[in-house]
Amino acid sequence: MAGVFPRVPNKLKRDDPDCGNELPSKALEYRTQKKLVDMASFRKYNITVWKISVNGKPDFIIKENVPISELRKRFGRAVDRKTEVGFHAEMMARDELSKRPEFSKNQIQVLAIFTERAPCRMMCRPMLGHEHPWIPTYAYVTDHSKLDRQTTEEALMMAYGVWKGGQGAEDKTS
Repeated sequence: MAGVFPRVPNKLKRDDPDCGNELPSKALEYRTQKKLVDMASFRKYNITVWKISVNGKPDFIIKENVPISELRKRFGRAVDRKTEVGFHAEMMARDELSKRPEFSKNQIQVLAIFTERAPCRMMCRPMLGHEHPWIPTYAYVTDHSKLDRQTTEEALMMAYGVWKGGQGAEDKTS
């Protein structure tokens, strides 16, 4: 979005270097191209951007989650509701990374990870901690980053500089 500059995201590990806005800018560009910049889309989707080096050349993996509502439309309900989860953006980025031919030849290096929401405690945070513990990781929405009574989508829209106060009140029911 022209003239919009995302703010610098929060570090998820105290010792990580500052992020700058390169990775959030890539996420916003992706959201804009996919038309995911309305209130409902900020509620429904999490975007992750992984900065990588492939044979010394910079590249990016950008993924969005697949919400459970979309999986239900495609496949129906799970037999056990406790197992009903969407596909998380971080896991999808990791999957893409591992499918690249350079991955098996150790020619890919993960340099930094940005995800709009802090990685979930059940799957993504343990995966990142196990596979990429030394990689700087950043997020806009963490357990402590939202203002009182602020929704996740409002926090994200404010971080990206696309929030127009009071917008979407009718959109909150979708």
